[in-house]
Amino acid sequence: MRLRELLFGCVDLHAVAHAGVLEWRGDGFFRATACDGVTVRGVGSDAEAVAELLRRAEVLQAEGPVYRARPAHEVVDFGWTSEASAAATDLDVDFAHQLGDGRPASLMGRLQELGRAVPSNRVEREVLAQAGAIALNASAPQVGSHRLFMPPFDGSDVGALGVERSATRGWATWVQWVDPRLLTSTNAKVWGDIDRRPRRDTVVRVSEWLRDAAAEGQLDAWLSNMFAHDPMLLHRLEGPAGPVYEVLRGTHRAHAARIWDLPWVLARVQVERLAKPLRPRTPLMEALWESLSRRGLMSAENDGDCWYLHEAAAEWMLTPPAMAVQWNAMYERLYPGALQAFTGMSVGELFDADRWAAALLA
Repeated sequence: MRLRELLFGCVDLHAVAHAGVLEWRGDGFFRATACDGVTVRGVGSDAEAVAELLRRAEVLQAEGPVYRARPAHEVVDFGWTSEASAAATDLDVDFAHQLGDGRPASLMGRLQELGRAVPSNRVEREVLAQAGAIALNASAPQVGSHRLFMPPFDGSDVGALGVERSATRGWATWVQWVDPRLLTSTNAKVWGDIDRRPRRDTVVRVSEWLRDAAAEGQLDAWLSNMFAHDPMLLHRLEGPAGPVYEVLRGTHRAHAARIWDLPWVLARVQVERLAKPLRPRTPLMEALWESLSRRGLMSAENDGDCWYLHEAAAEWMLTPPAMAVQWNAMYERLYPGALQAFTGMSVGELFDADRWAAALLA
């Protein structure tokens, strides 16, 4: 299969390319523009992968699946060049645009209000930060990162169900304003408790810097310092009602954004974990996947013990029950009622591992 073949599988990108929306170079680098002006860059080995990446970036709209996991002999295991990677991650112009004309209309007013409300006394700020963290950990605890499409590194890595040596078919990245409530996990799993040596007081100081910027008319500079220098990196994961994001870089800023209730964060968003072949590894997982398929919650083909995923609106449901219900609970907090409508299950069945497994296997 030639690189840049615009027709592959069920995907035909000729119309998108001819309309000038998509540029796809011979080294795999691609660039596309969404209707809101966001530029999506990445690398891809085949049209299915590029189409799926553009769908997740909301450049393309699709009623059904545009991507499927495939056996290694059907696809290219894509190794991109340093030039392609550099082109895909050159985002300075994108950050400048989002900090100027691309920022949300109400952003500056919201930040001004927040800054004015920050106490002048440092001890008061510390107390408020501690109280905010306690409230967050009670109402919106972080979830563990699932490794569904990764091969296990040892026998204890029970949530990693990927097949070794599966093809990596591409990734995409762009700059976007994100609601901090959608940040579901960071490298520090407890809000407000970041174990770094030496310890940094960034979370509290963010409020101090915001207070000073609001008082001095320097919110533009505050935004640039907060988000454009060593930008936050978020991994986007799909759900039936909308995405959520794992924080890969920028843990202190993510905690500060949640604790101080910032209206948005500006970050580099990345999609990289496209579906790869899976192996259930236990009879229970195989039975759960068969039930998810019967219920229409996933679509896949299997060849022996290898499963090739076509569609799953909530990929975390393919993980072991303990992790699946943790993600279910998080997602229902963010998108109330979405999973109940999507699955037809009750809150009790969605949130309890034993009831989740029993309901699927019934």
